[in-house]
Amino acid sequence: MTYPEMADDVAGYIQQEGIAPADVIGHSMGGKTAMVLALTRPELVRRLIVVDIAPVSYRHGAQEPYANYIAAMKALDLDKISRRAEAEAILAQSIPDAAMRSFIVQNLEAQGERYKWRINLDGIAANLENLTGFPTIDGHFDGQSTVIAGDLSNYVRPRDENEIHRLFPKVRIEVIEGAGHWPHADQPDRLMKVLDRALASQS
Repeated sequence: MTYPEMADDVAGYIQQEGIAPADVIGHSMGGKTAMVLALTRPELVRRLIVVDIAPVSYRHGAQEPYANYIAAMKALDLDKISRRAEAEAILAQSIPDAAMRSFIVQNLEAQGERYKWRINLDGIAANLENLTGFPTIDGHFDGQSTVIAGDLSNYVRPRDENEIHRLFPKVRIEVIEGAGHWPHADQPDRLMKVLDRALASQS
């Protein structure tokens, strides 16, 4: 589970569907995947829009909260869960952030009378270093790029801007007030205005 592998998956989809060059939008881990795609397969990307993530490695304990989330998810006894709300209530004991809990339980999938996790928890746990990092890639993407940051988030920091501009010379950085790491949940209307503007502009 690496960003080059995930970017290859997206490249394959774009080619299979015959939609190149495509407007590619990614949030967080999806944003890193989108950036790697644009840097390695620029002919497939018309416009790049990245939501609240930077092309950098997040170290110094960045893996710890995600490892804790995964541990809490794996510890959940799914045989005793009949509704997502029940899972969310149990997860509250180890995950105090209500927004994060709500996001996590969206990954529960009903199968008959039981729920199961739709994501590969073991695979994610084994690859946290890859997922919190960012691969070293030579070159840059010369297409139209937009990086959207939440002003309450610390995933796109002032010190990251030099690297953003180095890899994406035509980038525009937009900040959404009142948004954290999930602008689509915190400020959906403001996010849509920025997306509409980015998608309407010409390269």
